[in-house]
Amino acid sequence: MSDSEFQRISSLFEAIIAGTLTLQQKEDLECALVESEPLRVAYLQAMSMHLDLDQLSRSDEDIPELVKSQGETLVPDKHNLWRSRIFLAGLAASILVLVSLLTVLLTTPQSNPVAVVPQGGDEDHSPKTVAVANAILVSQGGDPTTGGQKVTIGKNYVLTEGVLGIEFASGARAVFQAPCVFTAEGRQSLRVRSGKCSVDAPPGAEGVELLGPAAEGVDQGTRCATGIAETGEAQLVAIDGEATLSSLKQRTRPTMHLRSGDMAPEPGMSPHRSKGSLPSRTNLDRLPDRIIRYEATFIDSYADELLTLTVQRNGVTSTIDRDDLIRARVVHFESGKNAATFCTKMGDHLPTGEDRLKLLHGDFSLVTGIINPIARPGRKVSMRVEFEEAIVNAPGPDIVIFDLQLLVYDPDGDKLVLRSGDERQNRPTLTVEQFDIGLNSPYALDLFPHCTYRAQEATRSIDDLKQNAFIHGRQINIDARALAVAIDLSDLGYEEGESLQRLEFLNTSGGIDPVLIVGLRP
Repeated sequence: MSDSEFQRISSLFEAIIAGTLTLQQKEDLECALVESEPLRVAYLQAMSMHLDLDQLSRSDEDIPELVKSQGETLVPDKHNLWRSRIFLAGLAASILVLVSLLTVLLTTPQSNPVAVVPQGGDEDHSPKTVAVANAILVSQGGDPTTGGQKVTIGKNYVLTEGVLGIEFASGARAVFQAPCVFTAEGRQSLRVRSGKCSVDAPPGAEGVELLGPAAEGVDQGTRCATGIAETGEAQLVAIDGEATLSSLKQRTRPTMHLRSGDMAPEPGMSPHRSKGSLPSRTNLDRLPDRIIRYEATFIDSYADELLTLTVQRNGVTSTIDRDDLIRARVVHFESGKNAATFCTKMGDHLPTGEDRLKLLHGDFSLVTGIINPIARPGRKVSMRVEFEEAIVNAPGPDIVIFDLQLLVYDPDGDKLVLRSGDERQNRPTLTVEQFDIGLNSPYALDLFPHCTYRAQEATRSIDDLKQNAFIHGRQINIDARALAVAIDLSDLGYEEGESLQRLEFLNTSGGIDPVLIVGLRP
């Protein structure tokens, strides 16, 4: 790009800030940004400076409330609202770092992030983390836990969120559920101060010690579990096989022997047989079924299209190619005036007519989508999708929803309220408060820059999506990741073997940004 052309294009930055950019100027700027890295740097520097000044000149009280005009709700676009509400001064530097990454050649991130090895301890025999589900350890600085990390002998670990599985060198495994405080005392010994823990000691790995505040349990094989309240009250359960329980304080008390189904509180109290299923406080023998990770194609250093899903279903982990997934297309959609409704990749124009609907189902892109469904007042259903073929309820997850989430928003993901869209007598709703892969997950990939198109009038139908006018939001976002959550049809009232054709999204306080919705085959 010549110096004169650079000056001409960069002069349009002020027009963006002033809101006077014409359609032709917008197209010229978009094309130039795609082609020129120096221009992208200059653009983001200018935007950062403007946003910094804008933040200094306003307070939260200056942000307008939602207003209603002519019976329609003015919906704030969460892709732009952050600029005036929670923009941080350090974001300018982060933007420049992200821009510099645009020059990196096509790379694919490692499936397993580099493990952090804690210092000290008997590392030759230290257990290691082997499975995680939204697990966060306070002792690791609050960072998400990943597979392959060593657990330092003698170090206290406080699991504040999620579920964590570790494996000993012998092959024995332990699963902890938050909130839980535990310490690895040795190569085959765990001290649990509070919380839930279960141990699986297969043949050859018997003898795992579970130390509580006042008792010692030994798993003689195959599985046992303990639940310790904050008060120190404990309970040991032999789920399958045998275990022993003895007092740490009063050695005169006899050791109790437990067999499958036996439950025992503090030593000295008689064990008893469990009736029916084991209590939920101790019956934790594996991590929950969930989406573990996904892989994608990359443009520069940013994720674009889904390639594979790794999912745990009924306790079994498998990787699924995208061609084996069942895609869903939108068949009903509502949203408000001024809402960001379409999401496209940087440099792409909004399609016309039927092709607009393909932004959700016509590709495997994690960047493009039909976003922010919001039902009109008095109505519940904001969006309904239909799968290419019926989704059969099998053990474990049956549907996966991908959500585009800006880094400044809820790390757990947008709240979801779902129900069956089929004609059924009983249609229970399912509320999703946390995604399996949230913003803080090491498996949430940074997305290729995207832009949004805002509605000039309320969207009430599929025809509106195809025919109404939508305006480019003028902002290119490079600070988003793709989150993922697995849905089990059993939670929507389906029996095993029953099938679902349509899925409904109900109104929530915040809009979700679905960029891909897929079903899993049995």
